[in-house]
Amino acid sequence: MNLLSKFGHDFLFQEKYYKVPKSHVKLLKTLNGKYEESGYANTILVFNYKDNKHIELETFKELSVTLCFFVRFVHLDEEFKKKYNVKSEHLSLMRRTYIDYEDFEGVSFGFAYKRPYGNSYVEGDIFEEWKNFNLEDYKNKVEKLILERGESFDDYELHQYPDGISTEYDISGTELEEEFMEKYSDFIWEVHFKTMDVVDKALKEQDLNILDFKNNSKHFGDNWEIGIKDTRFRKLKQIERSIKNKFNK
Repeated sequence: MNLLSKFGHDFLFQEKYYKVPKSHVKLLKTLNGKYEESGYANTILVFNYKDNKHIELETFKELSVTLCFFVRFVHLDEEFKKKYNVKSEHLSLMRRTYIDYEDFEGVSFGFAYKRPYGNSYVEGDIFEEWKNFNLEDYKNKVEKLILERGESFDDYELHQYPDGISTEYDISGTELEEEFMEKYSDFIWEVHFKTMDVVDKALKEQDLNILDFKNNSKHFGDNWEIGIKDTRFRKLKQIERSIKNKFNK
């Protein structure tokens, strides 16, 4: 087992690869999480050591890294997705979730407090994921707001997607965009809440079957930090491409 040489916000690995111990997969199922308030993300799912003292402290710290790989690579079977109505936006958000480790006031880890999906404008990250998989619904909601405001569709440029078929009205930077985000704020945050619930349930009911995660030293050198946003994303994508096993995309 490759042990972490340092714990903290950046999760520094000294080895060229990380292998998840099988014992970690079992321990994930025993984690007791809770929801805490976040000024950026409304509410986040967190695992505190004080609520998980059945796990040895150093092992608990290591589980914070295992969870990084879990949210990215765990395969959710069709029965699970049907049982909990897991939609594409929930799965996509789960894949881009950032796990933070904290030891300032007790050891804990979970959805990043400030940037759970990569940016401090959390609502915008959630909205973009939802919109990517629900273009027609989004377009219908925008058109309804345009009519309610007594405006013309011609007031907004129609943006066409690369597929040459899908279109949407470009409302970025307009009052209409502000009104849209305000009107559908609760709806957007529900996607976030559901994603956290999916992660919490998946920990109990799904197994992480891919355990070997190799770092491509040609791109990243011998050492790599998984906590830094851009670096972590690129490295996990590199790992993803190197894995031959099938998993949810």
